[in-house]
Amino acid sequence: MRVSKFICCLALAIIIIMMIPAVACAGAAYLGSSGNPIKPEESSDIVLEKHIMQIWLHRGFAEVENVYQLYNAGEDQAFMIGEPEDMNSQLSLQYGILNFRAYVDGNEVDVRKAKTKDQVIGKLSGNINWHVHNVLMTKGQRVVIVHTYWITIPSWKPKLFIPLEPTASWKGNVAEASYIVNLMDGLSIRNLMYPKDYSTRAGEYAIMPRGFEAGNDEIRWFFANQEPVQNLEIMIFPNSDKEITKAEASGTYSEGNKNYLGEFVADGDPTTAWGFVSTGKKEWVTLFFDRKRWVREIRIISGYGALESMYKFYNRPKVITLSFSDGTSQQIKLKDSLDMQYVSVKPVQTEYVKLQVDDVYKGIHPYITFVSELEPSELKSVTKFSPTSWKIGLKQFKLPNQSSNYTLAYKIAVAATAVVFLVIGWQITMLLINRFKSKVS
Repeated sequence: MRVSKFICCLALAIIIIMMIPAVACAGAAYLGSSGNPIKPEESSDIVLEKHIMQIWLHRGFAEVENVYQLYNAGEDQAFMIGEPEDMNSQLSLQYGILNFRAYVDGNEVDVRKAKTKDQVIGKLSGNINWHVHNVLMTKGQRVVIVHTYWITIPSWKPKLFIPLEPTASWKGNVAEASYIVNLMDGLSIRNLMYPKDYSTRAGEYAIMPRGFEAGNDEIRWFFANQEPVQNLEIMIFPNSDKEITKAEASGTYSEGNKNYLGEFVADGDPTTAWGFVSTGKKEWVTLFFDRKRWVREIRIISGYGALESMYKFYNRPKVITLSFSDGTSQQIKLKDSLDMQYVSVKPVQTEYVKLQVDDVYKGIHPYITFVSELEPSELKSVTKFSPTSWKIGLKQFKLPNQSSNYTLAYKIAVAATAVVFLVIGWQITMLLINRFKSKVS
């Protein structure tokens, strides 16, 4: 009798765990192309078959890559697709979406800004900016659309917010949706939990929607055949220790009351920058750590990142030399692109990282050079795909899944759980066998 009760309780617990619901989300909207205002409208023909959103979350901003596979189940049609950003205010010029780019079947397309009036999109309302572009689809056609952009996160409100509900405007449910948040700049899953002063919420994840899997430096969601009903929200709480304690620079550019200090390369904000006045050679900035740390990767935004239109107005570093406290150095050539560049370096244990500019890409103003961000890392990042490489089927998305980013403690917990279930199963099996034998005898 006890065995039967035990088996029933175990089965009930497993069923309850398997029935925990997941909520699907997505991120772009089909926009009405006629009339004013522009707003999401329900599409009776365009189906969102797959949506992949990858986020590289830093302390002061996030790099976002949205990939959509669309299918036209109706007649030939042209429409607009876009991403909404925060409320239209002076702050949104600095703390909205930056560096927005769009690609259709691997080809970059022209984008523009549009604006709603008195609309409600998810939790946003009022005058909302949209970054949009046109798409032409023939009957039965599939296309892959990629949107890349940055979202800045203000220090007084350290929260990533991406409105996802507009995706419900596509026909039917989202067939497949995968969302991956890579934690960068020393962030870990501990920074995404409510601290003690949040009362009853202390120790809970400050992450929405629920139903995610969390590793030490990664968060993942996967949904199938679901309608988007929530937004993606992640609150970031600071560490008690600060990895970079000091920054020194050979020179600083000043304009009026504004100084472009060396410390701005390590503040996690791409809208600030270290600037210097020279022909662009042999100037340097040094970041000092709180202790000796391993460095395996350097992440850098080369040039002036606050405004894309001003990027090529000033010089951008072309060749840099990285020097370390053990006396070694490595020279690196950078791309001339307003992106966060991820550069693998030979692993080194060091007390500081010194960046020296050896050569530059010349700007319209050839005597001012900027570096917006410099982020040394102990870990190498998940390799990014070029927006031009995404193809129909999105098969290459499986590549990042080949390596596990889960912590050792997480793996041990999973293994221990599996062992417990095996032991319980073995005990139940032995009890049933002994019971059967006793009946036979």
